[in-house]
Amino acid sequence: MPRRAPLIGLAASGAALECALIWGWLRVFSLAGHSGFPANNQDGLPWLLGSGSHAINHWLFLLGLAFLPYLAALALAARADGRAGLILALLGSALLGATMLWSFPAGAMDIFNNIMVGRLLWLYHLNPVTSAPSAISGDTLYSYLHYWRTFRSSYGPLWFLLTGPATLLGGNGLIRNIVAFKLLTLGFELVSVALIAQIVQRIAPRQTTAAVVCFGWNPLVLWETAGNGHNDIVMMAFVLLALLLLLTRRWPLAFAALACSVLIKYVSLVLLPVFVLWILRRWGRAALKPLALGLAAMVAIIVIAYVPFWAGVRTLDPLRSQTSLVIFSPAGALLGTWDELADTGFVFRVKAALTIAFAALYGISLLRLRGTPVSLLRAGVEVMFLVLVLMTWWFWPWYIVWGLALAALLPLSSHGRLFVLFSMTAMLGYVSFYWGGALWNWSTNYAAALGTPLLVFLPPMLYAVLYFLGPTAETT
Repeated sequence: MPRRAPLIGLAASGAALECALIWGWLRVFSLAGHSGFPANNQDGLPWLLGSGSHAINHWLFLLGLAFLPYLAALALAARADGRAGLILALLGSALLGATMLWSFPAGAMDIFNNIMVGRLLWLYHLNPVTSAPSAISGDTLYSYLHYWRTFRSSYGPLWFLLTGPATLLGGNGLIRNIVAFKLLTLGFELVSVALIAQIVQRIAPRQTTAAVVCFGWNPLVLWETAGNGHNDIVMMAFVLLALLLLLTRRWPLAFAALACSVLIKYVSLVLLPVFVLWILRRWGRAALKPLALGLAAMVAIIVIAYVPFWAGVRTLDPLRSQTSLVIFSPAGALLGTWDELADTGFVFRVKAALTIAFAALYGISLLRLRGTPVSLLRAGVEVMFLVLVLMTWWFWPWYIVWGLALAALLPLSSHGRLFVLFSMTAMLGYVSFYWGGALWNWSTNYAAALGTPLLVFLPPMLYAVLYFLGPTAETT
């Protein structure tokens, strides 16, 4: 194939994806393309697509329209490895993200909770850790918050602080606030893409274009970040910064970056043992003193960030309440339901079994860890996959960003392909989430509790068993 052919093909695939977003997605989900607002307790996706088999077919059509050019672009990006290919991939990420900025956040109504949390802190000077949005029920935007009105935020204090610019930019207008908060997450998406490029340039320069396309052009990333405004990308941007620092002589600073990630959402703390063990394997005893300083800095940053928000042990209540929730996860399939769980012996045994399996498989990933950059990245992907499958009992599609941001650093490996597959099955999960009655033809929660994990988790789990535990496992 002539050298320019992959670059031309990549540009054509990007153009096809952009056309799919404009002609297919924005035609349905445009912020300016509809009137009104979903009724209380109504979600955006069924509000805009309707109900029944027609809505399912429309959603599947939109997924095919976006994922087909994305997969073509990913295949071509592996051969468009020059400077021109990288520039095209970076510009494409910015253009595709900016396009989705103008979509209604139909996948979930979480952005309205983020808006209210920002207003709690910056306009009413209340502590989001101790005050629920219902404390400002007289606010002009409160009526748009459909869920979590009486729940205190379970996010970290750094997220509360980062909402300041978006809150001030949004003013009192609904559309202005939606765009402002989506701009915030889009900004971190583009930062993440740049960090991905920097990391891959250090370990496998010829795969940099593929890495950028793998993440920055992924339809799930575009939909959930620039489209729905989820803050998971903010957490992962700091994780990527930590990984970049780990690959430099300034690696002790990686723990400060990881602290910032934890102060957005706490799940990234699961990577700490991987970071520590990798440093010891790479640098040996010489790393002990700078490692101790890095860990001390991490603890200090977390403590300092919490001081203005700390209100005693009740500060941790929102986190403890999360352990009693289950939805759309393998745990839900085992329990045969989704909802707030009762504290029964059966629930305890299921949780214990999943936790033991997680710990055992996590231990295997640590045992396979070597002191190479690629081994570090593989371990990170494996751990995030285990978290999503075994420990994320309350599951939603945007959580795939946790693993995909790491897997994109290995775009041509089985680890990269695992999360590309997972991103596709997770988007299929919306069918079960919102149109489960039409899909499963049952009226009970049990159908979706079992069917959704089979649809979302079973394909990537089978792939993971084949490539990570089977004879083709990558261990170097």
